[in-house]
Amino acid sequence: MGEIKRQGVQNSIISYSGIAISFVSVLILQPLFLSPEELGLTRFLASTSVIAGVIFTLGLGAFTLRYFPAFRNHANGHNGYLRLLLLMATASFLLFTALAFIFKDQLLSLFNNSPVITSHFVYLVPISFSFGFITVLTTYAIGLFRSSVPVFLTEVYVRIAIIGAILLYHFGFVDFENFVVLYMLCYVSQLVILFFYIMRIDNGMYYPINREFWRSQDSRSMISFLMWAAPGSLATIALRQIDVTMLGSDLNRDHALKDVAIYTIGFTIALVIEAPYNALSRIAESKLSDAMHRKDHKMIENVYKRSVRVLMIIGGFLYMGVCVNIENLLSFLPSKYESGFGVVIIIGATSFINMATGINSPMIFYSDKFKKGTMLIFGLILSSLVLNFILIPFYGIMGAAIATGTSLLLFNVAKTFLTWHWFGLQPYGKYVIYVIGAFALALIVNYFLPSVSNRIADMLIRSTVVTVIYGSIILFSKALPEANSFIEKHTGIKI
Repeated sequence: MGEIKRQGVQNSIISYSGIAISFVSVLILQPLFLSPEELGLTRFLASTSVIAGVIFTLGLGAFTLRYFPAFRNHANGHNGYLRLLLLMATASFLLFTALAFIFKDQLLSLFNNSPVITSHFVYLVPISFSFGFITVLTTYAIGLFRSSVPVFLTEVYVRIAIIGAILLYHFGFVDFENFVVLYMLCYVSQLVILFFYIMRIDNGMYYPINREFWRSQDSRSMISFLMWAAPGSLATIALRQIDVTMLGSDLNRDHALKDVAIYTIGFTIALVIEAPYNALSRIAESKLSDAMHRKDHKMIENVYKRSVRVLMIIGGFLYMGVCVNIENLLSFLPSKYESGFGVVIIIGATSFINMATGINSPMIFYSDKFKKGTMLIFGLILSSLVLNFILIPFYGIMGAAIATGTSLLLFNVAKTFLTWHWFGLQPYGKYVIYVIGAFALALIVNYFLPSVSNRIADMLIRSTVVTVIYGSIILFSKALPEANSFIEKHTGIKI
């Protein structure tokens, strides 16, 4: 658990650095320097490419997290695992790219109301290629327990690169078409850097595929997992991206890209809540997969229960901070973005619930229950599609937020119940009462606080008051013993 904590802290620092950069980019530069249509296009290209990248990689990321522990052997290049992984991904990319161009007209017909999207369709190919291979190489690095650099490239490097492209466009060094090219190159360059990083830290590419070792494995089990993991991985990503894609599609609205831009702003603010979860999961998933391979049930239980408690308390604090400051945050943006308020509250609540249910996905999807877990995802993606299709035409971005929030809420509640039912692990204790009580009391006090005309001062006052209330209850209740131990160790004060 110490290694998980250490790398989790490193990834959290990187993630929050990335969030700070993202705030500057998404909440300041992009709304000011890009029109809503231009901002919406970049978000659409990214979200759609994420989905396409998952489609052509065929669940290879999940496959790596589950099976790589059995192949890990640095002395012989992990039995040629990386070389075969890249060959499979490349062949799949070529196949799906050919199919995309064969059915190009049918795909473009979905976006008749958004000519900006149809005219930039070709950029989806290199961006999708980059996203797909970044995912494959990142999971491979995680399998090597070397996640910090891949996280840095995703959270920090690419965001700084995008800011550079925006500034070049705003100050007239490039026109919009060349800006889109630069936007594409941000992700392509991320992939190139990641590839050379893997080459430097690992010798996998220098060894041929060990065919005898591969033949000695349970190929039937592997193929079965891959066949289920591919659509399962797509559905998991789609739950997070399909709302943006559908907002940009032809759903009887002539301002689709403006909605995407506003939705993106609200969604970005809410995702600050999940940064610790994303940082911890990158490490914990590989550790849990390794523990499951070794049948180390004690470690599995320990990681799961501690992840729930720590992430619930941190998530509650961050969601509370967003709730008390959201009006002030949105007031810094052009007035057209104020309608993102509801998106932040709904998606933020969903993010908190995701935090509060901990890291339970690996126990389901890297165990013999993966088929049932995948069927669960299929049901949820269907509900997301139906809800988005029904609600977006009537309620726009609020409809998308409600649809996505409902789907993810059901997903997390179902995973928690199934983890208890299948593995006998119930991670919650009396600390839940203290977290909910601290959260509720802090919000009540915030409601009665008088407003200050200076928005920054108002945010500082509100943040300080709710932090003192929330933190005091957590510390005096000992809901998070690690925090009490930390204070006692560094200050000598025992709470």
